[in-house]
Amino acid sequence: MQSSCGKRVNFLIGGLLVALPVIPTVAAAQTPGINPCPRIYYEEPFNSTRRVPQGCPPNAATLQETGQSPATSAPVPGQIFPGTAPAQAPLPETVQSPSAFVTPINGTVSIELINNTNTNVTYEVLGVTDQRSLVGGSQVTLQGLQVPVNMTFVRPDGGFVTVTPRQIAPGVLEVTLVEAVDVDAGQGALNIQRDGGVFLS
Repeated sequence: MQSSCGKRVNFLIGGLLVALPVIPTVAAAQTPGINPCPRIYYEEPFNSTRRVPQGCPPNAATLQETGQSPATSAPVPGQIFPGTAPAQAPLPETVQSPSAFVTPINGTVSIELINNTNTNVTYEVLGVTDQRSLVGGSQVTLQGLQVPVNMTFVRPDGGFVTVTPRQIAPGVLEVTLVEAVDVDAGQGALNIQRDGGVFLS
């Protein structure tokens, strides 16, 4: 009788020892990181005009391009589907070269935003400002923005803009907006990395 109990205890302890190394691995795999699927890709006009980054739930534009019917409801950004692991988004510098560089001063930059279109442009520095409107033919300076900076641009008339960034002084990035000739030439987001690399999408 004692021998039988001893075998059961050994079996249970052995099973626990085998399972223990798996627990930290699963916990590490579920550690949340930066959301690689920003909400803007699921809002108009980007939902129907911009493909989402690889690994994100498809939006209407991605589904149309792949020949699928858009779903009646937009997927939730960052949603993890059953049986899949969280997608690790590639760093911007691994998929494209910077469009410009700006040298941050004490970890901050200023942006001189110039609207050279003939219409208003709505812009937002994510996590810093709300949505603001910039009248066509005018400009505004946003000072002391902590890098990294994520900024979006939308024309209320549904048109597209071409974004041209250039450093005009250390810590100062001039961003000029003009009408885009077509969808492919248009951009709706600007990202300034901690090292000063400027990426457009």
